[in-house]
Amino acid sequence: MCGRRQRGEKNQAIGRSRGGRTTKIHALTDGFCRPVAFLLTGGQVADCTAGALLIEQMPAAPILHADKGYDSNAIREQVRGRGAFANIPPKANRKWKNCFSPFPLQGPQCD
Repeated sequence: MCGRRQRGEKNQAIGRSRGGRTTKIHALTDGFCRPVAFLLTGGQVADCTAGALLIEQMPAAPILHADKGYDSNAIREQVRGRGAFANIPPKANRKWKNCFSPFPLQGPQCD
């Protein structure tokens, strides 16, 4: 050890940002809003990084609704590769604006 204390922050998903120490909870749910999988990350980790890991566990579904933090070409391609449509609002800085519906196209609405 180099005289620095090991705090285990990576194992505990605690990140540092301008706002202090933060943690994000990413959740994958089914069409009835029941949890399928979840992942904890530090606050500085990009949402699309965690999203890619969760989509690997996505059950067969025709559509994926996600927050704009998950708007990336890689996520969209991963969802398309699983035979689903990615209904994700585009980020403000995106040049190409994809189709997005703020209303669920099927199944109950999650509150």
